[in-house]
Amino acid sequence: PWATPRFKKMTWTMLWSDAETVPMELDVQPDGLMLLLEDYKVFKTQRLTMGNLGQLKGGISLSSEASLAHEVRSTLRFPLYQGQKFTYNTVSFEKGEEEKKAVVNRQCEVVGSDDARQIHSALSGRYWKVVCDIESDGKDHKKTLAWLTDLNVFMPLTQSVKGKEEPVTVKDLQIVR
Repeated sequence: PWATPRFKKMTWTMLWSDAETVPMELDVQPDGLMLLLEDYKVFKTQRLTMGNLGQLKGGISLSSEASLAHEVRSTLRFPLYQGQKFTYNTVSFEKGEEEKKAVVNRQCEVVGSDDARQIHSALSGRYWKVVCDIESDGKDHKKTLAWLTDLNVFMPLTQSVKGKEEPVTVKDLQIVR
């Protein structure tokens, strides 16, 4: 079963390792899915996600075409627990000059737990640390996420930059419950 979000909206600024700041907004939809808006200054993205883990539908301001997940396969179950392993895989078709199939395979493991205030002082409770090996477009990378148990949402702790896992910093977090 899926974990119902325990908030209506979150906004924050994500600070990447190269000092780039990206304003983020996550809005919970009536059906429990989440709409993630990211502002990269040169372009903006909009993604419909499940728990902020995998994109179901997405678009970018530089393109008039959207990407839509046609298949989602997952062994993810809640509540999470230490040592739990799960997959979260999506198959999407991106339209453009040619229709392109995009497959994203995630192999994840819950590797620990800690105080959510270590991520940002506006958070409470604990988080599960989840490490995912991701294969997409023939490339592999790793990403570490926090499952915020008080909010029922994933938030990135690291980001892949030029093939290397780099920590991210959450700033200016605001939560509407």
